[in-house]
Amino acid sequence: MRRLIALIGFLASVLAIFCLFYLSGIALVTQGSLKGLKTVNFEENVTIITFFESMVHNPDQIRDYMMSPFRSIGITLETLSVYSGWPSIIMWIVIILLLVSLIKFWLYLYTYKDYMPMYLQAGKRVIDKKNTFGSAVFASEKDIKSYAKKGYLAWEKGIPLGLYDGLKSNKSGLNIKDIVTISETPRLNSNVFVYAPPGEGKTFSFVKTVVMNILSSNEQYKSSFILNDSKGDIYKDLGGLLEKKFDYKVVLINLISLKNSNHFNPLDFIDTEQDAQIIVDMILKNTKIDEDMKGSSDPFWSEAEEAIFISTILLLKMEYKIDASLGMVYDFLNDNSYVELHNHFEGINDLSAAKRIYKSFLKIKEEHRGNMIFGLCTRLKLFALDEVREFTSHTDFDIYDLKRKHTAIFFVIPDTNTTMNYLLVVIKAILAEKLIKYIDGSQDHMIRNRKIIQIDDEIANTGIIPQYKYWINTFRSRNWILMPIFQNLNQPKELFGHQWISVYNACHTKVVLGVNDPETADFVSKELGTQSIRVMTKTKDGGLMNMYGDERWSQTDQKVNLLNPDEIQRMDINQQIVLRRGCLPLKLYKLGWDSYKDPYDYAMSHQRSIFTYSSKKPPVEEEFDFSATSSVNEPPLVQDKSNTNGNNVEIEETNLF
Repeated sequence: MRRLIALIGFLASVLAIFCLFYLSGIALVTQGSLKGLKTVNFEENVTIITFFESMVHNPDQIRDYMMSPFRSIGITLETLSVYSGWPSIIMWIVIILLLVSLIKFWLYLYTYKDYMPMYLQAGKRVIDKKNTFGSAVFASEKDIKSYAKKGYLAWEKGIPLGLYDGLKSNKSGLNIKDIVTISETPRLNSNVFVYAPPGEGKTFSFVKTVVMNILSSNEQYKSSFILNDSKGDIYKDLGGLLEKKFDYKVVLINLISLKNSNHFNPLDFIDTEQDAQIIVDMILKNTKIDEDMKGSSDPFWSEAEEAIFISTILLLKMEYKIDASLGMVYDFLNDNSYVELHNHFEGINDLSAAKRIYKSFLKIKEEHRGNMIFGLCTRLKLFALDEVREFTSHTDFDIYDLKRKHTAIFFVIPDTNTTMNYLLVVIKAILAEKLIKYIDGSQDHMIRNRKIIQIDDEIANTGIIPQYKYWINTFRSRNWILMPIFQNLNQPKELFGHQWISVYNACHTKVVLGVNDPETADFVSKELGTQSIRVMTKTKDGGLMNMYGDERWSQTDQKVNLLNPDEIQRMDINQQIVLRRGCLPLKLYKLGWDSYKDPYDYAMSHQRSIFTYSSKKPPVEEEFDFSATSSVNEPPLVQDKSNTNGNNVEIEETNLF
């Protein structure tokens, strides 16, 4: 910028002197020749007025000199060297004043050369190229292309982050080449941490857009999806599209209306003691503990509930070989007294896992054991409800299809209460545990390379998942992408505690769809970084009554935020901020899922309701009469629900021990 200013100033000075001599030469051209002009006595014979009037007596001669600038300049120089008097004096005075002005201009330009760009940029920030305090700027199109070559970002295919030139696309229709996406590179993961307050378009311009762009990416193996769906809007718009147009297997876990849902029995997936531990851990961490019942002096209260819960599950699954459900576990604990429960455990092998864990329960004082079992039943009271018992009675879909074939699982959750949301947590924990083992044990190229894209909208309202911080760090090698969505900064802090930052850092991409609260705005502002700018200040030392004084100019380098917190809160609702590892911050335009015209039109014509969904008819549920056995060696009796008389039908008893 300084070099440009200097060049323009130099050319302007040369041009000004040239024009002065040129015009002066034309003015001195009169009717007579140069020789005749030498005999003119300007002081005695002519006045200034008659001298200039004589200029027009010979227009042809004036025209010739106008066409020959250097001849006109020569006339001026020769006249100044020959004549004296007022015309010459006036000419010299003008030239001297012009030269003085030019010298002053150059001195001023040299003195304040660093400040001229500030004036020329009309109040814009002047970046300090030394980057004394920071170098944060938003990425340009040139920068994005550079990142694409490095493998940090991509265009068109993959997980979309937004439009670089949204205004152009809005005028001329969607240009897919303007879509900035996450590149598939082994150097960076594709996990996305999203801030999206209500009303910022997280469903319209992120969740559905991700699905639409993935569907249009022509992958070798179509990605599977696990989608949290508040109120069922995502299933409504995408269920028919995925199943009918793209041949997806669609599974609906509908916690709003369990009768319009696929079924899932967590106990179907218990093969080891560790599996039982995971299920119990998820349920107990997401159900309340009655502090009045919990003895503050007894440190084993929670551990005791966990011990009796796990040992009961293992008793039914491993020892009694029953296709048990959580409803049956609830009945077993609720229908038997403590003495009856104790008799069941006394009759099994001391080396079994169920017996070993039960022994830890016996370390609690005997007078507290009944209360602890009652407290556990209170936690499990959800499984006394008929709809929940039916929902968890069996499993009617194959969880391994997420890797074997392109599958979409919709978890529809209510937005008005969280009573049953921990069922979602239990299911996801089992999916993670079983699928990871399945992937790691497979050598099939398709199973190892088919991506699972899990978008956890409203994750803060679906329950506590202790393993999530480990999932987000380890799922990458299994082509499993996680995208947690939070409304503000406080939600991940409450959900993960002080370890929230590890979840945040495990996502190499952060998307800010909008910010409504000062705390989140301040955090995002710091994440965007700072830049160094040059600021010019003017001070004046006043003399007598400020009538005179010296002006002083000073230049300082200052640190400023790329965006201040208040600017982030006022951000255009059509724009979003993207932070990608190794890249400058990006300010992109939101991309609505309706931009994909053909699949969008198809989806609109094949909408579905979560209240009309119907899964396969469940099998007849067996009920076990756990209180009917008095002998420790007798397994439970079975009640056949198909008996129209409602009488108990006793099956053949087998001594299992």
